[in-house]
Amino acid sequence: MKDSIIRRLSAISENEMSVLSKDHDMASGAEAVFANMPLRRRDYIYNVIDPSKTVSARPHTRFIDIPIHSHNYIEIMYVVRGEIIHLISGKTFSVKEGQLIMMNRHLSHAIKASGENDIAVNLIVSSDYVGIAAARFRGDPSLRDFAEQEERENGDGRFLIYDVDSNPYAKVLIENLICQSVFEADTPKGILRETLSLLLRHFEAKPEMLIFSSSGGLERDPIREKIGAYVQSFYKSASLSELASSLSMSEPYVSKRIKEMFGATFTELVCERRFSEAEQLLLHSELPVTEIAEAVGYDNNSFFHRRFRERYGVSPSKWRKENKKP
Repeated sequence: MKDSIIRRLSAISENEMSVLSKDHDMASGAEAVFANMPLRRRDYIYNVIDPSKTVSARPHTRFIDIPIHSHNYIEIMYVVRGEIIHLISGKTFSVKEGQLIMMNRHLSHAIKASGENDIAVNLIVSSDYVGIAAARFRGDPSLRDFAEQEERENGDGRFLIYDVDSNPYAKVLIENLICQSVFEADTPKGILRETLSLLLRHFEAKPEMLIFSSSGGLERDPIREKIGAYVQSFYKSASLSELASSLSMSEPYVSKRIKEMFGATFTELVCERRFSEAEQLLLHSELPVTEIAEAVGYDNNSFFHRRFRERYGVSPSKWRKENKKP
């Protein structure tokens, strides 16, 4: 991130000036006062979101311990510099520079006071957004579990930690999202929403970015990563036999492992990837539906139409008309 942007994010905010003042005192009942407070009334050191926006953001408040609390929105914290210490379920998690933690609305956590050089930005995401986007996460077990628990009224608390800076494309997306959210008040909501969607698609496509998942601890399974990378790259012509050969494993064994790791069959994984790509082409290109079908791996146009209608309830042309932004 450019030094000029970091300097702007480093500036002492009004909340921090209050924290640093001699008269400041964190009330002992802060947890009861602020935990689970309705969105419109969160106006202290916690993040404030405009309920009309999918994504809102502000720099994280430093210099003070933030007591245990939860949110009725999704919180994404990206650490620009230094580190931020989260306390979750009695354990300490250090989110370091270039890393990101994403927490659902059912998670309770506390944050240790950070220093002047520990700079982070909180991105606050409407809970409804993940409900809409959840269908795209069926190929990734960690994101899928996160979305499923988020959608449940009494779901379990979930969080994911990603090494964003390990992927240059994801790093550009998060930095653009921060700049647009924090410094450009007139950025159209659609741009913020699409930027966030692209970032999440990178998380799905690059499972090696995942450092920790609260649903399964460390997720650095090399076989899982190779399977995910294969489906992401070769979905147009993917075959189980080719994948098994590349892994030097038998087809039955690979098929069994896929079901265990992804909760879906190989065919379902490929189908998810193809339709995810078809959605993007329908929304962001002018290609005829016949060419889109071929582009995502369906030689039989009638079969593509039939599968699409089974999945979405409408034809590809009607889905495009209903969902494409003017």
